Amino acid sequence: MRTAEFLISETDRLVGAILDALEVVSNQYRNTDCNHISMNFVYNLNVGIEEVHEAIAGFLERHGKRLWRLHVTGAEVRITLEDEEGNVTPIRAIIDSTAGFIVTLHTYQEITTDRGHTILKSIGDKGPLHLQPVNTPYSTKEGLQPKRYQAHIVGTTYVYDFPDLFAKSAHNIWVDYKSKNPSAVIPKDILSSRELVMDEHGGLEEVDRAPGSNSCGMVAWMFNVKTPEYPNGRRLVVIANDITFRIGSFGPKEDDYFYLASQYARKHGVPRIYLSANSGARIGVAEEVLNLFSCAWNTPGQPEKGVNYLYLTPEAESKLREMGGQSVRTQEIEDEGETRYKITDIIGLQDGLGVECLKGSGLIAGETSRAYDDIFTITLVTARSVGIGAYLVRLGQRAVQVEGQPIILTGAPALNKVLGREVYTSNLQLGGTQIMYKNGVSHMTAGSDLEGATHILRWLSYVPEHRSGPLPVTVSRDAWDRDIDYVPPKGPYDPRWFIEGKRDEISSEWMSGFFDEGSFQETLSGWAQTVVIGRARLGGIPMGIIAVETRTIERIVPADPANAASFEQRIMEAGQVWYPNSAHKTAQAIFDFNREQLPLIIFANWR
Repeated sequence: MRTAEFLISETDRLVGAILDALEVVSNQYRNTDCNHISMNFVYNLNVGIEEVHEAIAGFLERHGKRLWRLHVTGAEVRITLEDEEGNVTPIRAIIDSTAGFIVTLHTYQEITTDRGHTILKSIGDKGPLHLQPVNTPYSTKEGLQPKRYQAHIVGTTYVYDFPDLFAKSAHNIWVDYKSKNPSAVIPKDILSSRELVMDEHGGLEEVDRAPGSNSCGMVAWMFNVKTPEYPNGRRLVVIANDITFRIGSFGPKEDDYFYLASQYARKHGVPRIYLSANSGARIGVAEEVLNLFSCAWNTPGQPEKGVNYLYLTPEAESKLREMGGQSVRTQEIEDEGETRYKITDIIGLQDGLGVECLKGSGLIAGETSRAYDDIFTITLVTARSVGIGAYLVRLGQRAVQVEGQPIILTGAPALNKVLGREVYTSNLQLGGTQIMYKNGVSHMTAGSDLEGATHILRWLSYVPEHRSGPLPVTVSRDAWDRDIDYVPPKGPYDPRWFIEGKRDEISSEWMSGFFDEGSFQETLSGWAQTVVIGRARLGGIPMGIIAVETRTIERIVPADPANAASFEQRIMEAGQVWYPNSAHKTAQAIFDFNREQLPLIIFANWR
């Protein structure tokens, strides 16, 4: 076994044992965060620094998701390298993943100064420990880490980490583009962002301010992203819920801010991305009344018989009046030989506790519907989306849903209470990807927020940078007037082979399709599968595609848990036939392409 292979296998064994122990400890201490792993290889290893980097990259790929689930945010690996001449070089690799899926790796060499002190010197890009002593203490938990932990518990990314997440997605796209176009140069400042903040006149202004400075549960930015289609940058308005602020609920402030941010995107004609992670409209509690009210029972001394009315004693009413404002409305009555102030309405001293939240929900629903007509709108469902949050997903039309994050109008516990029995065990039964992706609400699914952001940026690669702008035409290796190698057979076949090409099963040679190689992105593939829709490039020109499935498709209709008599149905749908769902899918695609200002090619092959 080569030394490098030993390093990889031994690291895997050690990390597996460490994570197993961490699993056990995490059950006892559930609120731990910022866990660190430290590994020190005692023996000298005859490997190069490139092999160390390769081993660490594989280690992250294999264990990344488990490390994130166990809240491991940092790791330190110390290895002593020894070359063929016996020269010894102590190396430290510091891995940091505070934000979740964004991993940074810095490698340092331990060197001794003229004064006899041992310090760390960066290998490659300078890291934060460059020229620092080897015994530098680990940094303490930063101020935003508790909020990151709250977001990670829900399964999403902390709202102020999304700019870095989109920068990582854009970098991955550039790396893929460079692999096909070696002359391309990846820009260093791929993404810059400025937060949209309300000014003294009630408008929005682009400013630079510290993360975590938001005063409501909604944050928005103007992104400038450099992409292969727009190497000088394209602007995007990104609106996101802060799940750590009152569990991401919508109150009047959040509604007004969302409305202004969406209008800002429409005013500038740029795409609007909504990152959905919320709990629906806010239902507040007048805290000042909680400890002051009393109950008048239907039957005195028997609370189980129910409540007749709520009231305040004269002393409690006086205390509430001293707080200022009109928290409650009361009616003075005489009952059981004493004066009481019967509560008729509870308003609360704080704004945003009642129906005003629903009024704001209507405001932003209408704005989202108008935005879909005016500009490119898309939503990333990065955590649960409830009530008005679910409506915004649907009204924005284009949606990418992360696995394990439901889109629901109300939760399973509430429905179980209405039904009077335990029918639903999870919100995913109501609005998980197995439901929403199959019925056409979600256009695409993603395994993580990073993958979802990548889907969105790839989708945007077909869309003009602003309303009525020119199409993002790229230089393609495939000419528009070339021959098409793949020839569809007379019988049933996969229409995607004709669209994007395929590799010959016998010769392994690539057979080109109608559009440029590797440019096809399919959407709505889980719904109405007798029609195939997506976007691709022809000679570098982006286009919308509608094609016909020629094969017979099996559609599965799951049983309804609320109906004991229902059962799973398997319906066979013939190819080249429009069914109600596939006709709807075709119309939806035409609507989307029209608003994205894309030329459309329909490969008409219906019977």
